[in-house]
Amino acid sequence: SFQLAQTGRVFIQSDGSLLIRMATVDDSGMYACRIASVGSTPEIERFRLQVEVPITIFPTPAKIVVQPGMNAFLHCQAYGNPRPRVAWSRDGYDVSRDPRFSVYPNGTLIIQRTLEQDMGSYLCVANNGVSNPAQRIVMLQLRESLRASIEQVEERKREGETLYLTCSGFGYPTPSITWEKNGLPLTSDQRIKIQGGSLRVINLALEDTGTYTCIVMNDEEKVEDTVSIQVTPFDLLPSTCVDSASKVKCSLIVAARLCGHTRYSRPCCESCQREKTRIMQQSSTILG
Repeated sequence: SFQLAQTGRVFIQSDGSLLIRMATVDDSGMYACRIASVGSTPEIERFRLQVEVPITIFPTPAKIVVQPGMNAFLHCQAYGNPRPRVAWSRDGYDVSRDPRFSVYPNGTLIIQRTLEQDMGSYLCVANNGVSNPAQRIVMLQLRESLRASIEQVEERKREGETLYLTCSGFGYPTPSITWEKNGLPLTSDQRIKIQGGSLRVINLALEDTGTYTCIVMNDEEKVEDTVSIQVTPFDLLPSTCVDSASKVKCSLIVAARLCGHTRYSRPCCESCQREKTRIMQQSSTILG
């Protein structure tokens, strides 16, 4: 303790009262008035001064966006005198009871390993028991940028073959997956089968040539990936081809007239090409 002296803000009045102008938090504390006269015991009167500062909450973003599974930090830094304490709740429930939730001394709420059910509004209330409580609402939203990826596939196909395309869509909120060909929507029919990210086209025809697009989208974002497919005529065989199957098997395939099917013509490319040439020459002879 120390004896007060008159300053520009502190005045000792003639009636013994103490006047403090423009009081600040630093002026808070215990004050003692001592009255003494000659030959008598001094009398001391003590007073506690508490300078109240209204509670305010430092402005921070009202919405926090994080990826699912990441930690979220919701800020609520409060000022005031006496120093306020911060409590967080959601729908009237004290979130600090959850082991994944904790409140730092500075008022920040930490949510570890965020889950889908953590999304929503959180109420921060700062109170010191003296001033009017202050509060603010912080919204937590989970979001992960979308990605679309079509698995690598052979882009040249033959008539009659089957095309398989698989597209993976990643992100949050969970996206939907649709398909387009040359900018027009694709739907399932007798030859086309679509199940989410899976696209199958059987018995390919020349008109199936084009650009296939996988569209991954949700309410907030849209991304896509594309692949170009070229369907070549069945009779357009490579200029140089060699049988990979045995001569006996290829002879049987030719005799059974199965060269029109890719499954059989591919391993017997040379034999089927030779048979096709023979038939064309025979036809030319007859016509001639």
